[in-house]
Amino acid sequence: YYYIATLFPIRKKIKLLKNRFVKENSVIQNFNSSPSAKSIDSLKKVCNKLCKPLIVYIPNSNFWQAGMFKEEYKKDLRNYSKRMKIKFIDSEEVFSKDDLKNFSPLGGHGSIEGYKKISALVSKEILKTLN
Repeated sequence: YYYIATLFPIRKKIKLLKNRFVKENSVIQNFNSSPSAKSIDSLKKVCNKLCKPLIVYIPNSNFWQAGMFKEEYKKDLRNYSKRMKIKFIDSEEVFSKDDLKNFSPLGGHGSIEGYKKISALVSKEILKTLN
């Protein structure tokens, strides 16, 4: 009776959702200290003047891994790359997150066809920087 009367199952689910939202939201609010930002910082240090780094955003599949903050993450990644003066490539131009042909049949990884699209886009951008 106590279990049902106190709405324990509902309160537990609300708490889990709240914790998930706060956790994901706080990651976005603190992008500068995120693993992605640290990786970009390391890339900038390693490359220095020896190379021209590129940041390539590859979207998650809406089928395999739907998420609330994907667009915010992409925006933060783009803005951070711009601040670090590193070229940002959004592969969504050629790699749709809604097209299952771009993804492996057994999970959220890219398919051979999907990676070919991304590699062609990156190659095109590299050729632009050489000219």
